[in-house]
Amino acid sequence: MADDNAEIFKGQILAFAQEVYHFITNNIVSGETWGRLAAVCLLLAILLVVGYLFFKALTTAIEGLIKLSEAYKNSSLALVIGTEKKRNIRRRQQFCSVLDADLAYMAKAENWNDQYFTDLEAEVETEGGYYISAVDKLRKKKFAGIRRVSSLISAIDSSSERTILLVGDPGSGKSVALRHLAKQLAGRGRNSKNQKIIIPLYLNLRELEAAPGISIDADLIKQFVSDNIRRGDADTSTYVRENWQNNKENGIWFFLFDSFDEIPDVLHAATGSPAVRQYSQAIRQFLDGMGECRSVLASREYKGPEALPWKKFRILPLGSERQSELVKNSFLDADQIELVHQHLATDRSKLGNNPLFLTLLCRYVKDEGAQPVNDHQLLTSHIERLASREPEYILKKYHLTSQQLIEGARTLAVAFAENSALSLAPKIDEIYSVLEDRFSLDQLQSLISALVDVKIGRNDVATARQGDRRFAFSHRRYQETLFANFLASNPTYISPVDLLLEPQWREYSVTLLQTQSVEAIFPILQAATNILVKRSLNQVKLCRKQIGQYAIGYFDWSTEPFIRILEILQEGLARRLIDVPDELSTAIFHLLEPRWTDGDYYDRYMAIKLGGLLPEVVLTRYLRVALEDELTELGAIAFKQCVYLRDASLELNRLIRKKLATEALSARDTVSRLRLEALAAQLPTAVGASYVTHRCLMLRPLLSKLSKVAWVVSFQTILLRRILVRLGIVNLFTQSLDRRMPTLQYKGGDEWVFAFIVFPIPFFMRAVQKIFNPIFNVDSSHVDNRIHEFVASPYFWFTAIIYVAFFGTLLLMYKNRVEGVRLKFSTFFTKEQFISVGGVGLRIILMVASVSLLGLFPWILGNGIYFFLSLIGIKISVASRYMEIGLPTCLVLVLIASLAMMCIGHRNSKRRMRRLEELRKIPFLTSDTEILLNAESFSEALVWLNRAPTFLIDNDSDIRTASALLLALPLALDSNLAEHFPLLKASADPSSRQRVTELVGRRVLSMYLEPNVGKAREVRRESGIDTVPNPRAPVQPAKAVA
Repeated sequence: MADDNAEIFKGQILAFAQEVYHFITNNIVSGETWGRLAAVCLLLAILLVVGYLFFKALTTAIEGLIKLSEAYKNSSLALVIGTEKKRNIRRRQQFCSVLDADLAYMAKAENWNDQYFTDLEAEVETEGGYYISAVDKLRKKKFAGIRRVSSLISAIDSSSERTILLVGDPGSGKSVALRHLAKQLAGRGRNSKNQKIIIPLYLNLRELEAAPGISIDADLIKQFVSDNIRRGDADTSTYVRENWQNNKENGIWFFLFDSFDEIPDVLHAATGSPAVRQYSQAIRQFLDGMGECRSVLASREYKGPEALPWKKFRILPLGSERQSELVKNSFLDADQIELVHQHLATDRSKLGNNPLFLTLLCRYVKDEGAQPVNDHQLLTSHIERLASREPEYILKKYHLTSQQLIEGARTLAVAFAENSALSLAPKIDEIYSVLEDRFSLDQLQSLISALVDVKIGRNDVATARQGDRRFAFSHRRYQETLFANFLASNPTYISPVDLLLEPQWREYSVTLLQTQSVEAIFPILQAATNILVKRSLNQVKLCRKQIGQYAIGYFDWSTEPFIRILEILQEGLARRLIDVPDELSTAIFHLLEPRWTDGDYYDRYMAIKLGGLLPEVVLTRYLRVALEDELTELGAIAFKQCVYLRDASLELNRLIRKKLATEALSARDTVSRLRLEALAAQLPTAVGASYVTHRCLMLRPLLSKLSKVAWVVSFQTILLRRILVRLGIVNLFTQSLDRRMPTLQYKGGDEWVFAFIVFPIPFFMRAVQKIFNPIFNVDSSHVDNRIHEFVASPYFWFTAIIYVAFFGTLLLMYKNRVEGVRLKFSTFFTKEQFISVGGVGLRIILMVASVSLLGLFPWILGNGIYFFLSLIGIKISVASRYMEIGLPTCLVLVLIASLAMMCIGHRNSKRRMRRLEELRKIPFLTSDTEILLNAESFSEALVWLNRAPTFLIDNDSDIRTASALLLALPLALDSNLAEHFPLLKASADPSSRQRVTELVGRRVLSMYLEPNVGKAREVRRESGIDTVPNPRAPVQPAKAVA
């Protein structure tokens, strides 16, 4: 029976294909106008579908072959190679096995398994170039931008960057991710028979020390690499030495540099100091001499190698799914897992997004069987638990109690922090030279052995020579926490002001704020409040333009010491916002509010960036303004700062999701989609951004295609409407449709519904035509008969049902696009949903009527011309007055009108550019800001900004003053100053005014946030590319306004 049904179905398919074939061939050869047009459109549609499917199949096949080829090369299957090459491969495999063993030893020594750090792949946000597919990689077709990748090794494999900077918050898992990457690459090298498989070289830079008199250059880095590949192992050292040059020339070495910020000279230096720059340049010079070899350099972002122009890979916070996975892999029972999730669900807890703190939470719940009272005590209690396990064994073997172990570890932590001569992994002899007045050598070695035994500390590789043995804390956070505990117990040891302002104490100040009680951190919060209050009373704005009583200018951020204070406070208090004093939030408000209200776009950007601890209401207001703005940079920083909201309002969360939905639906390429996924990953889980992004990116391909279909169908109507609007004839009639008319590039709106209203439009137009048929003496009985036959067919009703169901489902998905939860089937059957769909249905009826009336214009025009020619005695024979008279005439008229408008616009643009040139020659107009105020309209200013590349960028003050002026324009318009400046009289053009404001703001932020943009513009200006000369006098010095 099933076979018979299959045969019947195949017969029906073949019969349908034959009918389509005969329809196309018959109508193209000898059909009428309508039939020929329908046949051509059907043929083109079939060719497009077949071509698309063929291209996708071909691309998939090629990509599969490439992956199969790579898999075969990297497999352990035998390849046809010579004896010498086989020997080299075996030596390479042995070397990679040793590297893998080293990495396993480090993991055990640093106690990752004991801390329940699972092998979660680190999600990363990547910058720079990359290949989307294997075919793109074969073609060397690169894409560029920010994207989100599920694992570090996937990001490395697809990236086209040779050198990468890996950054992340403390405890985010940079070192774990880097070692995991090294282990994966070593595993590939151990198992592969590919002669050119990359070989990882993992190197921890905290052991990099330059002896007195030794230059910090590429030779120092090369010597460090050679000495640290495998200390004490002759075979691997010989392999590196013998294969160094060959592997360098073939790009086989892959350098993984860890802990740049822990280099001894960098650790005790200020950000941007000569030491940071010297080591950055030394690593860069070393890698420049390594041919095509690739490298990853890991560092905390603060005190990182900012001098290196490398693209960044950022370790992302743990999302809800990865949090659940880590908790599940922590060997907890069901009740303990429930306790962890309950703690994470509280508003006060923000531990979940950090792997270190989430792991410590799981360990605490496992050991104590209860939730922690204070999140900030987790690290301290964890170190105490490590020191207290097996106390009898430690006392018997090392003659140390748990308390003595903690005190000894604290002494070492203080020595590491205070002595610039010590790195974070010093040799034991170096530690003894600093602490010889506290310990004998035997006591020190016993203490270090005990700390290693309880996993608070670690030694390096087991085969290190006696004089080379080093000690380090298992995690840098252990040393910082122990020193923070010491500072909390000795509050006068370092003054709170020094902790806030001295660069060497920056990381310890952050740890102090993160790990100590409210009473312990009160002095540093009080000191910060006093400094910020004093600075807020002495703020100075650089005034570049005076408009009546308004001083237009901006604020200088380059020399402000409070920036460091606000960064420390934000990072230290991010997970304990409930402990932020009201006095501190108020002081931050008084400091940043003048910069927000009286400054330019860069001032607003910095106010949001540093305003995480502002009062909740103020921060919400700033974020709302930034999210409603069209500037991408301002929206991006607003997204990042959402984590500082304790109780984000439902309105703000919905605004965030709405902006994400609009950007996702209007994302034109893969690069934009990947950037949005990376952006959504940074937002708090409570926002529900991942649901919105996933849903809208899934809808976008379909909605974009529907929008294009709607644009093609209504192209003539769109052009006609634009002409009538320009002429002012039907402005009121089409105003409601202005934002909903289809466009070739989909922008995230609901204009795609035009593709669905095409179905009822012919019936509506037919009803209107019946009214005019007697006037034009048109016999349309044959058309009516065909329509009646079509409607009477069961296929019509089947199609109509499918049409309504598909359109309704798509409409409901679109209407619920900003919901931050997973949509369920029951979600669609609510009163609110029916009211919403009913409103859309009413609007669709109005759209059908409006578009149909505009679409009837060619039909009316064709019949009118035919009727007029008949009156004057000219007889013409046509099959269709609409197709052969009305539509061609309408298209010709539209084309003529469009060309006329283009010519007028081009002439106006040239006139405005000539006026700009004339204004630049006036002596008393000493800056571009002065010229901007003399623009006749915002449309003219928009032309200047688009057509003159160097307008407003002669210097930073010009463009920042213009940005501040445009933001302050509403205040100036409220005064009686409009008659003094032509631009202020042009306030009746809000659309152009908004575009000018955003364009200037975008230039400001690009110049400050992307230094390469400013340099490129400077080079272009010096090379004379700008078509408009600028012979003005230099800008006058700024005037300070308190």
